[in-house]
Amino acid sequence: MEANNLKNGLAEWDDVITVSLYGLYFIVMPSAEMHFSCKSVNIHCGHIPMLWGSPSVASRELFHALQDEPTKIMLLGGFPSHVAVAVAQTARWWNMIQISPAAFDPDLSQRTKYPYFFRTRAALTTFNAARKSLLDHFSWTRIAIIARQTDYFITTTDMMTVYLEDHGIDALTTEVYQTEAQPMNEIKRIKQLDARIVFVFAFEEHARKIFCQHSGARYCVRFRDLRVGRHGNNLPVLISHYIGMAIAYRAGLIDSRHVWIMHYGNNPRWMDKGTDDGLCSVEDIRRAADGHLVIRDVTLREDDVIPLCGLSVQQFLHEYHQMAEAMGVAPSDFYAPLTYDAIWSLVLALNDSVRRLQDLDMEPLHNFTYESEDMARVMMQSMNALRFEAMGGVLSYSESGDISTLQATIQQFRDDEYITVARHYSYDDNMVWLNEIKWKNGRVPLDSVRTITTQVLISLPIYYTMSAMALFGVVLAATFLWFNISQRHTKLIRMSSPNLNNVVIIGCTFAYISIIFYGLDSRYAHGDTLLAACQLRMILLAFGFSLGFGALFAKTWRVFKIFTNKSAKRVVIHDGHLLGLVGGFLAMDVILFVFWFSLDPLALEEIKADPQEDPENPDYLIVRSLTRCSSKNGGWVQLIFYGIKGVVLIFGVFLAWQTRQVSIPALNDSKYIGVAVYNLMILCMTGVPASFVLGELLVDLLFGLVAACIFASTSITMCVVFVPKILVMKNGGMANAITNTVGDSTAGTSTVTNLTTVCEKCRAICPSSSFKSSPTAYNS
Repeated sequence: MEANNLKNGLAEWDDVITVSLYGLYFIVMPSAEMHFSCKSVNIHCGHIPMLWGSPSVASRELFHALQDEPTKIMLLGGFPSHVAVAVAQTARWWNMIQISPAAFDPDLSQRTKYPYFFRTRAALTTFNAARKSLLDHFSWTRIAIIARQTDYFITTTDMMTVYLEDHGIDALTTEVYQTEAQPMNEIKRIKQLDARIVFVFAFEEHARKIFCQHSGARYCVRFRDLRVGRHGNNLPVLISHYIGMAIAYRAGLIDSRHVWIMHYGNNPRWMDKGTDDGLCSVEDIRRAADGHLVIRDVTLREDDVIPLCGLSVQQFLHEYHQMAEAMGVAPSDFYAPLTYDAIWSLVLALNDSVRRLQDLDMEPLHNFTYESEDMARVMMQSMNALRFEAMGGVLSYSESGDISTLQATIQQFRDDEYITVARHYSYDDNMVWLNEIKWKNGRVPLDSVRTITTQVLISLPIYYTMSAMALFGVVLAATFLWFNISQRHTKLIRMSSPNLNNVVIIGCTFAYISIIFYGLDSRYAHGDTLLAACQLRMILLAFGFSLGFGALFAKTWRVFKIFTNKSAKRVVIHDGHLLGLVGGFLAMDVILFVFWFSLDPLALEEIKADPQEDPENPDYLIVRSLTRCSSKNGGWVQLIFYGIKGVVLIFGVFLAWQTRQVSIPALNDSKYIGVAVYNLMILCMTGVPASFVLGELLVDLLFGLVAACIFASTSITMCVVFVPKILVMKNGGMANAITNTVGDSTAGTSTVTNLTTVCEKCRAICPSSSFKSSPTAYNS
């Protein structure tokens, strides 16, 4: 025999070859009959029994057919997966090529177990790439799985879990429920895990139940199942359906936060029925199903390409429905093209096998026997080499017998119909988006509550305000420093210890600058720079206290020593002694800092507050985070610092109280020093405890309070020390100051003796000064 031409992809031979196929199908029989009546196909169809759903019956009928003449070369069917498995396990020993238009069991892809099996229906696992692309598109990385306890569903869940986890998608749990059970406990566990993308594998009658249990809760359930249902005239129909909307509806897991994504079967109106137990009505199920997504096979092409048979999709459906009506069979638009393409695959493979057998000088095709293993291998090669325009698109087969040119369609159910939103092409793993998905709240649902970490930063208005006040304080300190230096040769300033006054100003300047560094956070500095800023603000504040308050303390101590001296011996205390006392305070700070930063250095630490729900989007939790400087024993070191400063402060308050009766503004500022000490004591007692009581995350309040205390105590200290001197200089200088002092001291009775006593005290305070013995010498 020789091929004389090629029409519709088939070689027309001079001799007609009659071969026998064996079919195990019923509901798609009109589609098969259409094919066998095609004039271009010179193949006679053998015995076609009407079988459904029983592996044992299918095996029995297959054995009978194998015993009867004529010899069957290829096998079409079985229809459900479990029937196809049973038939494939048997047919392999008779070297029969088998093709199923409906079997989806992933186990059938194992060539070692099913060496001659092919199918036009995609296996459940072949949609893994489409699932992953969909998950990736919406950044979903957490899923859960619920499956009915059947071998092919369990195999699918295992393979899918491995595939997705290899691509960075976490399967939180796989829940398996018994065939007749209500999967309520499984749903509860999924809910406890807050899983919003849930793959479900089950049959149609369970789909509505699961949706009914979940409805009203917040789950994105992703469904993937092929199920057995009932269709028309009580005829059993295999459908890829969505297990159970009932359980979903009652558990309250359907809202705008979640999306149900299911695998589409042959019945697009699967939700047009309530649950058998009456828990959910059709309206409940349809409400729960609104907006869900489906993944489905493309069984009817949507382009303008005419398939190999010469019939367009519209012509095929028209003729198919006519024949189904004539045969009294309810049509199945989903499986009919799959069956049609399956038979075309057999026809084309047989046609190609004739040529291959001739080329190999083997027995002709019509001499096939059940022992013809070599001939079966040739037909296998012909099947694997197929590539043609089928009803669903370009069709070819992989080495495992699965279709290698799978097209998966993603659809959304809205406005009472399925709208195609995307299409996935398996051969290049490409997802093409065709329409926008409409989400219930206008936002893409998340696979879990997302946590957003926000850095806690000092508000700019507060920081700028406090920094401006600190700079003003620096300017004020510079003004007082200029006054103190420029007037240092006048008797009033000389007797108030100008060197110690300078130390007070320097200490106050350090305190002001520490405010600016105290407000520096991760907005302005990072890493080592932020650590350096932390260290500098601690050092500036400690040194500022030691210099500023230390100088005031030294001056108060000198007044205390002189005016409480009961002996006749003259007490002389030079500024050098007082500066040495201040230096001692400063040395203690240096020693503590050196040991602290050497033995227990500061490090950056991130502290976080408890998550709080975002008021604008409940899918987000806001976690406030603060970057701070800390060390292992930093708290103890700070207590040592506060303890030392507190002791000095308390002793300073004691000295101020003891010298409260001394009022010689022209010669010393003891009274004003006491005011400064009291003020510093009160503000420190307010600011330091508050810094411990207030939470560190209340940065605005904490910074504002601490900065205000530093600014207030520093400014008051400088003003009470220098403003009176400026006023004295303005109101008459040294002579008026002494006269006023004597008047105040004697309550209106000024005597030379009192003045002489005052002058002696002044000489003790400022030995380098010369005081005239006559009061009139100071009169202008």
